[in-house]
Amino acid sequence: MSQQGFDTIHVCEIGMWAAEDPEIIQKAQEESRIIITLDADFHSILALNDFSALSVIRIRIERLRALALTELILDVIRQCQ
Repeated sequence: MSQQGFDTIHVCEIGMWAAEDPEIIQKAQEESRIIITLDADFHSILALNDFSALSVIRIRIERLRALALTELILDVIRQCQ
């Protein structure tokens, strides 16, 4: 659980550090999670396979420090709720 009250996990925490994108998508869908990534491939996979119930937030700003990244993600979530 994050300090902001969100249930968050990293793929490494659940042994999926080497998982392919479709495996991560499947896991996220099973657990009703949102994927947050720098990887542009997730949106293509979702569009081509009709994963309409799954959300992906793609971060396009690389090398953000943890606090700046957290603030950015929280802002996106607040705007999309």
